[in-house]
Amino acid sequence: MKYLRFNIDWNKQHRFTTAQLICAGYLMFLCMVIALKNMNMGNSVFGLLHGIPHIDKAGHFFLYGLLTYLLSFALKHRSFQLMTIRIPLAPVIMLIATFMEECSQISQEFRTFSLLDMLANAMGIVCFSILAIPFTRKRHQKVDL
Repeated sequence: MKYLRFNIDWNKQHRFTTAQLICAGYLMFLCMVIALKNMNMGNSVFGLLHGIPHIDKAGHFFLYGLLTYLLSFALKHRSFQLMTIRIPLAPVIMLIATFMEECSQISQEFRTFSLLDMLANAMGIVCFSILAIPFTRKRHQKVDL
């Protein structure tokens, strides 16, 4: 019986960078937090934090902002050009994803849709994208759309 042989050079393009692995791990953590909140189990896990004023908005700001920052590195600061403006890819992906996640809460029994949460998400995404700009100038890659 012949064995299947795959000639894969793991030292080339099939390797994940450290930034991609960190981003993937953080994304899994964030998905777990969202899943707990969707099942109404978040209050028991994050109950201690509810006593802090505006912690929900700060959480949206920092959680999604940090994911944008990590995604920017994971995507190697890729961008695309829209007319004459160069737009980084990570914040665009995150704005679309957070908009969809917030809109999905409309149909959830234990969640509530909030424009203020969307604003906190957008502010975090923009602020953390600005923090990534100095690194972007060193390694800039374009994506053709």
